[in-house]
This record gives sequence, structure tokens and C-alpha cells, in this order.
Amino acid sequence: AAPHYGPHAAAEFFSAAYTGTLLLQWPAGRLSDRIDRRLVIASLTLIATLTAFALALWSGHLPRWQAVALFFVWGAGGLSFYGIAVAHMADRAEPGKLAQSAAGVLFVWAVGSVIGPLVMGVLVDWFNVAGLFWFAGGVALAVTLLMFWRQSTREGPATKEDFAPQSATSVAAGEIAYGEDPPQASDAPIAQTENPR
Repeated sequence: AAPHYGPHAAAEFFSAAYTGTLLLQWPAGRLSDRIDRRLVIASLTLIATLTAFALALWSGHLPRWQAVALFFVWGAGGLSFYGIAVAHMADRAEPGKLAQSAAGVLFVWAVGSVIGPLVMGVLVDWFNVAGLFWFAGGVALAVTLLMFWRQSTREGPATKEDFAPQSATSVAAGEIAYGEDPPQASDAPIAQTENPR
């Protein structure tokens, strides 16, 4: 980045990428609570695919602000889906095996963190900095296709248990309402709520 955009370009690009993921992670997570998580993951990785290929083709030829904007969008798509993938794993984990499933996801992430830089180093030697983005885009494209394929061949997870809405109070709120001593059986309730189910 430095030969084309100056010595501070790497810091700007990575700041843009992580700002993108910080801004998109919460809305993407909320969306994944409403629709199939695989569709959300596929959409995010498709964004990462397109921006990575754009960076591979035009990096060094774009004005600085456009490169920063592409890094912002790439970070939003490529760095924000891990939490949704973990939630998807938790949806499908067998009862009592959540810890083992989470360990498996973390192990795969760690293996990718070791192998990815080794492969990218070779590709950067062969293709310059564009090799990094070709690799990142190829991996993101593979994840996108895998998510669409899994969505078409496997049903989404079923809701595992019923739940009843609870009022959002805390122990401190109870102490304020009743004092530090628990209410006596003869005390009238302060408020009554009905379960809508």
C-alpha cells in the first residue's frame, strides 16, 4: 500500500475495515435473529467477495478515498460474520454439546489463521498485493456458495423450546420496590402481569 498511497495507508485501510465490521456486526446479528443465519452469512461473504475482487483488480489505481471506502465495505462483509457463524453453530448444536461444538469452530478459525497467512505470503510473492485479495475473494466466494448450497439442501434449525416473555427487572429493582427484606405473604403485589401465552 505504501508505494501507491503513502506510509500511513496500511493504518488507514485497516482502520476502515474494522470500522466497517463494527458498524455492520450488530445490525447483521439482529437480522440473523429474524431470517435464516445462512442467508445473512452468504450475503456478508458475497459483499466480501465482490470488494476483494475489486481491490485485486484496481488496488493502486484508485484514488485514496475510494480504496479506503472499498476496505470499509470489505471489512463490513468479511470480518463481521464470525459471530453469526457461532450463533448458527449454537442453533444446531446437540443438547449438552455446545462446548464441544464451540471448540470445533474455534479450532477451525485458528487453523485458518495459521494457514491463511502462509498461503497469502506465497500469493503476494507471485502476484504482488493483488494476490492477497484474489485469495480473500476466493475463500469468501467458497463460503458464499457453501451457505447457499446448505440453505437449499438442509432445513433451518427448529425452535428448541418455548419461552415466556419476562419483565426486564433486576435484583436491585426488587430491593427498591420491597426494601431489603423479602415481601411478606400478606403484602399485596405491587403489579400483576399476565403471560400472553
